[in-house]
Amino acid sequence: MKYLIGLTFILMVGCGSQPQAESSPAKSPSAQTAQNNQPPTQKCQLDINEATQMEMLKMDGVGETKAKAIINYRRSKRSEATKNGDPKWNFNSWVDVMAIEGIGQTICEKNKSKICFNGRPSFGCKTSGP
Repeated sequence: MKYLIGLTFILMVGCGSQPQAESSPAKSPSAQTAQNNQPPTQKCQLDINEATQMEMLKMDGVGETKAKAIINYRRSKRSEATKNGDPKWNFNSWVDVMAIEGIGQTICEKNKSKICFNGRPSFGCKTSGP
């Protein structure tokens, strides 16, 4: 019996067998993105292309009137795209959202870190030029 236990020990040590957790430690998402030289992805609080009017009320500086305006603009653009045979229209950046009357730089600045466009965060409120 001692021989069997000793042989098992030798095989484990000799083969470099280690518990899974020690041999390949799990990397956190931020460590993985740093290793790939990419910024960590931020979780989207609100995708403006899918949000309901009630969900848009969670945006700073957006009340019922502005939420309705965003929904109506989105609906109008999507209807126009469908009539033209184009793919589904979506907001792609704050520039698109700020084309809506009453939505400007101030609302963008207050909400730029919360809003996503097609699942991608957008941090800028740039309106023109590179």
